[in-house]
Amino acid sequence: MNGPVIRPFPSDTAWPVPEALSDALHPVPKLDPDLLPDALRAWVCDTQELMQCPLDFPAVSAMVAAGSLIGAKVGIRPKRKDDWMVVANVWGLIIGRPSSKKSPSMSEMLKPLRRLDVEATEVNAEAAKAYSKAKLAYEARKKDADIKAKAALKKDPDSDVSGFYPDEPPRARRIIRIINDATYEALGVAVGDNPNGLLVEQDEMMGLLTGLRREDKAADRAFYLTGWNGTQPHKFSRIMRGEVILPNVCLSLLGGTQPGKISEFVRDANKGGSQDDGLLQRFGMAVWPDQDRGYFEVDRYPDSFARTKANEAFDRLANLTPESVGATLEAFAKVPTLRLNEQAQVHFLEWLSDMEKELRSGELSPALESHFGKHRSLVPQLALICHVLDGHSGPIGEASLFRAISWADHLKEHAKRLYGAALQPEKEAARTLWKRIKDGRLDHRFSTRDAYRKQWTGLTNATEARGALAVLLEHGLIVPEIVQTGGAPSEMWVVNPRGLNL
Repeated sequence: MNGPVIRPFPSDTAWPVPEALSDALHPVPKLDPDLLPDALRAWVCDTQELMQCPLDFPAVSAMVAAGSLIGAKVGIRPKRKDDWMVVANVWGLIIGRPSSKKSPSMSEMLKPLRRLDVEATEVNAEAAKAYSKAKLAYEARKKDADIKAKAALKKDPDSDVSGFYPDEPPRARRIIRIINDATYEALGVAVGDNPNGLLVEQDEMMGLLTGLRREDKAADRAFYLTGWNGTQPHKFSRIMRGEVILPNVCLSLLGGTQPGKISEFVRDANKGGSQDDGLLQRFGMAVWPDQDRGYFEVDRYPDSFARTKANEAFDRLANLTPESVGATLEAFAKVPTLRLNEQAQVHFLEWLSDMEKELRSGELSPALESHFGKHRSLVPQLALICHVLDGHSGPIGEASLFRAISWADHLKEHAKRLYGAALQPEKEAARTLWKRIKDGRLDHRFSTRDAYRKQWTGLTNATEARGALAVLLEHGLIVPEIVQTGGAPSEMWVVNPRGLNL
């Protein structure tokens, strides 16, 4: 029996001149520790060193956690006279490989909130006990009222018996700072008890985002969108109790995900897909940092002084009152607010003018335009968080504003990486495939199926593999070879040895 017929590849002189693959990801700067408020900087940097993770991970987690404690207790009016107002809840998303210490660093930064929840346990238990007693008394009085009402109605069917009945005691409020993996219904109850805000933690953010794409989760999605604003009421449907109006929904959101998992959502945002209602762009503190290749062993005790200082700052935020920071309740407002001082005001309006010009330039993709547009509120929010965290009172000054603007500049580069990666996902997949070839994890002669058989990131099916192979072919790093076996010819690829040294 005849064997397969292989079209011979030309001699070495016929190899194409290879071209190195350009970086598929937009470059991002390292986070400057000075962007962190003084109260948190040492603690965050200490955590980063101990965990050997990018500084962005604990930094974003700490800022989101702090903002969740301020919540809607105090807001900021960014302009001199305008009544535009934002509060301190922000959404953070940390993106990195599975081994990049996303979850451990995030968990460390959320320890102050978990401690506050533990400390609230006794208060919640006492409130629940008091409610149980009041409920029993109410039920007893209601039975007595039923007897009196029945007697009164017997004498006069038109008599008003409402005065016999006592007011039902309000349900005990359960104070919580952080909640995770909550259903829409459970989250609604928690928000009703904590109208000034709470933090929703999602270790794997894609689980939440995937769920919110479903048609039957439209109410959940609308609830989260309302919660991002932080100052709006919401009509909430509860089983057995009908519709309940929540006076204010203020949600902070924090979670992590892997680069490959976020791509589908980014593609929808880039092309204006049916799911593009700005949910993804609301993650103003989204970071996708580079992972340092170097590693050095760190085995020491954590900085207890830095940790104590940070915990004291979180305690101060938990007990924050408008009076303690000099906030005032202006006419027709429901949230006490701070304004910028005169010097900071001038700089903010200059920054805002420059940003508005960029948004109107027509040079940004729709997704980036939407994302950067939300920096209008993100910069004032971060200025408020920095101002309050460092114990200042009264008008917000230049130092806090400049720190917030520097955060926005840093986050813009990460947004460019996030949205740019999905515009040409085949380039990132080609980089992954070429790295596997150079590492010897793929033979120098392989089939299309071999390229996606091991389910590497961005190479999970034939379509993704062909996109990556087309990029490698365009750069002269591989050449095609046809194998004729008697049936349909099979597609094989041969690695250009000239490219292995690039």
